[in-house]
Amino acid sequence: MILKGLYGYRVRWRVGSTLHQQTSRTYAAAKRLDAKMTLRGPGRPRREVKDAVHPKISVKDFAEHVWLKRVQVAVQPKTFASYEETIRRYIIRPGVGIGPLEVRDVAPEDIEEMLRQAGAKSRAGALSRNTLRIIRATCSLLFDHATRVRTRDGDHLLTANPCRG
Repeated sequence: MILKGLYGYRVRWRVGSTLHQQTSRTYAAAKRLDAKMTLRGPGRPRREVKDAVHPKISVKDFAEHVWLKRVQVAVQPKTFASYEETIRRYIIRPGVGIGPLEVRDVAPEDIEEMLRQAGAKSRAGALSRNTLRIIRATCSLLFDHATRVRTRDGDHLLTANPCRG
């Protein structure tokens, strides 16, 4: 229940026979709090995390078994094929990519080194700026998803995307 008060909005809810309340400054914040207490309630346990990943998952396993499966239903088939090819040819390729590294251990320097290696080991000896842009964009999408995925402990897999900045 949301009540208007002098200093904001009061949200009231019951846990068993005990009445609880909390004040919010804005009506929108009060609505969010009311919805949260209605759905989960402070006394209820947190729901089980579905599709949680191991905290020490490698970039190769994360890309193939988690990210590509989620992205496949969200994008057009041609876009998915492009992502899949970029992952296979550059990001997890042995000797070039960052596939064996753990997702949590990837640093911006690893991304830059991967881009340098991909250019050096290509047939022409260098990659076009557009190809490098596509590799970096795909890598950024992969790590953006890793910031939203939870581990079995309930923590986020990554706190920040190493491709940013």
